[in-house]
Amino acid sequence: MWKEKIRGYALVEYRRLLLMRAAIVFFVLCAAFLLIRFYTVGLARQGEAAPISYERHARPDNLPLRVMKNAVLQWMKRNSEMPEEILSLIYDEASGNPNSDLLLAICKVESNFNPNIKSDREALGLMGIRPAVWLSELRDRKIVQSRRDLYLIRTNLASGAYVLQKYLMRRGKLADALNDYVGGDPDYVKRVVQALGEIYEARMLYVGSHSATIAEADKGKGEVPPES
Repeated sequence: MWKEKIRGYALVEYRRLLLMRAAIVFFVLCAAFLLIRFYTVGLARQGEAAPISYERHARPDNLPLRVMKNAVLQWMKRNSEMPEEILSLIYDEASGNPNSDLLLAICKVESNFNPNIKSDREALGLMGIRPAVWLSELRDRKIVQSRRDLYLIRTNLASGAYVLQKYLMRRGKLADALNDYVGGDPDYVKRVVQALGEIYEARMLYVGSHSATIAEADKGKGEVPPES
């Protein structure tokens, strides 16, 4: 009798989790669509001197910073073999950019967060910067001093942010900018947008599983759960 009840309960819970997962995926896809839409509209209203950011429409800025970091770090660890100390440095460096989630999504696609990687196209580091195309301009902008700087976390992210911003300003649409960034590959655009969705989903799932602890921490009665 109890065996049947437990089995029935397990089946109900499993179906509930599947429905919840499907709802989250649907919400993330809708959010990604709205992000690109908001970004495209917002771009037309901004001057060229200001850095473009569309993430303000989706990033849960009301959450404690450590909560957002923990959630994204868990996602980074699932997508990289790099040690947590390196991933934490990458996150901290990217977080200073208004499009930090986009930078991290590109890092995932380009390098799986490996700062020392070199692709078949001679693209270097986290964000896959091609020295043959960009090194001279990056030197002129004093972002890097030499090719070796593209293997450093800070200078590679700064270089990638510069290149991406240039394409965003030139093209006006996120998909077109990403397509130019990689040199023409529609599949690349899909992979980056998917990585963005994974970041947003990671935050939502993390907050859902730690909601009580986060609420207590927000009231000053507890601590935000550490990375695991």
